[in-house]
Amino acid sequence: MPTYVRVLSPLAYNEIRRRFESYAFQRTGVGISVFDEDCAIERSVSVCGHITAHYFHLHPPETPPLFWRFEQTVLAAWLPQEATFHVEETEGPNDDVHCHRDIIGLSVSQAKSTRRDYCLPPFVFVCWGDDVAEVDHNMLITLKGDAKDRLATLGDE
Repeated sequence: MPTYVRVLSPLAYNEIRRRFESYAFQRTGVGISVFDEDCAIERSVSVCGHITAHYFHLHPPETPPLFWRFEQTVLAAWLPQEATFHVEETEGPNDDVHCHRDIIGLSVSQAKSTRRDYCLPPFVFVCWGDDVAEVDHNMLITLKGDAKDRLATLGDE
């Protein structure tokens, strides 16, 4: 079964609620934007390289990308039995025509509960170059603070 990656912004992490805000996993356009992990590795050598090449606009400049990794079967197991969804190949941002997918058919409440309950460590990772590391709550707070500082610095330039 395919494994999908959803790119996250550290700015979307709510340290008080200890979870990502709803916009971290909601429909934009046709569906919820993800990419196929195996395809990304085949085409870009690594997940991190793929994010850097195609999804750089989803994380603050000069900050390490964050992502949520999940298998399609696990996504189906997380949802109520009456939930129906499918994944379609669609053209993604910045010419990601091969690996981009959209999750279609999730209701707003299904997407919200999935994000609230599963878009958390140990399913969330950070890129340090091409290396990947699991993140925890404290690291997410640090990454969010670093991203805010970087954006403030860019605003001053």
